[in-house]
Amino acid sequence: MLNWLNGAWQWVTGLPNSAAQWVTGLLSAVYTYFSNWITSVWNGAVTLYNDTVGFINAVENWAASWFTILWHVVQIEIPNLVAWVAQLYNDAVNYAKMVLSWAASEVNKLYVWVSALIDYVYQWAIDNIFNPLFNVLTSAWKWIASKGEFMYILLTHPDLLAMFLGTYLLSVWLVLARKFAPVFVRWLMHVMLSMTDVVGTILEDILTAIL
Repeated sequence: MLNWLNGAWQWVTGLPNSAAQWVTGLLSAVYTYFSNWITSVWNGAVTLYNDTVGFINAVENWAASWFTILWHVVQIEIPNLVAWVAQLYNDAVNYAKMVLSWAASEVNKLYVWVSALIDYVYQWAIDNIFNPLFNVLTSAWKWIASKGEFMYILLTHPDLLAMFLGTYLLSVWLVLARKFAPVFVRWLMHVMLSMTDVVGTILEDILTAIL
């Protein structure tokens, strides 16, 4: 009996404690739940912030790297390329000018050589072909103009031609006779003295024929 009463008393006196413990447990559970939720939300927000900041930093780094590349290209590479192209263009222009100058010099040398050769050939032809031929033709024309009529008369009158040739041959013979007359006369006199009879007969025949 005492045990039952004791148990009932403990139940009655322990009821507030149980209620307090339940309420305390409920509050603790609610607090723990909200605390965990708030912690989760906070951690999510922090993670989102960190991810956002990381993404922004990555974008900034990417943009900065591309800006650095673009700046390097615009400020260094493009001017270097422009300078290289300009130098290449200047070298090509200077080389083309040098080649054109050399070609012009060679063409001028060839022109001078050809001109000198043409002048030489022209002058040679004038001196050795044209002038002699012109002189021959001029002399022939002068001779024809001065002697042509006389030659025509000789060719059309054989007697005059014979007389002219005879006169010419006689003049030549006289020149030769004058040159060789002393020797011939001495030889003739020697022969005539040694052949008086024969020479006398020949002279007699000549005189008879003439008379």
